[in-house]
Amino acid sequence: MIMDKEDQILFEQWLRNFFADPNTSFLDFQTFRLDAFEYPTHYLLEALFESKPIKTITVSVDKNNLTIFAAGIPDGLLERSFTFPFSLEDRTISTELSTDALLVKISKGTIKKGTPSTRILEVP
Repeated sequence: MIMDKEDQILFEQWLRNFFADPNTSFLDFQTFRLDAFEYPTHYLLEALFESKPIKTITVSVDKNNLTIFAAGIPDGLLERSFTFPFSLEDRTISTELSTDALLVKISKGTIKKGTPSTRILEVP
C-alpha cells in the first residue's frame, strides 16, 4: 500500500533536512554512516559499518523513532536514532545484514494492523 501524499511530502522534507544537517556528517564519522533511499513501495536505511568490527546489532522501534545499536570492538556501543515525520506503527519493517552493512526496509503505508508501538527487531 502506498502512503498518502502528505506523508510523502513530509518524508521528502525530512530527507532534505537530514542530509543538509551538519550533525549527520559528524555522526557518520563518530558512529557509523547512514544512507536513506526511497523506493515506490518502501524506504531503505543503510547503516554502513565499513571497517568497524561489529559483534551484535539491535534495531528498536518506538512510535516514529528508530534506533540502531551496534556493539563492536574497540568502539563499544554505537547508537544512531532517527525520528521520522510519520509513525512507524503498523508498518512492516524488516532487516538484512551483509558483511559491512545493515539494511532496514520500511514499508510505505499501513500494512500490519495492531503492531505494538514499541518493538525490537531481530537482525539475522
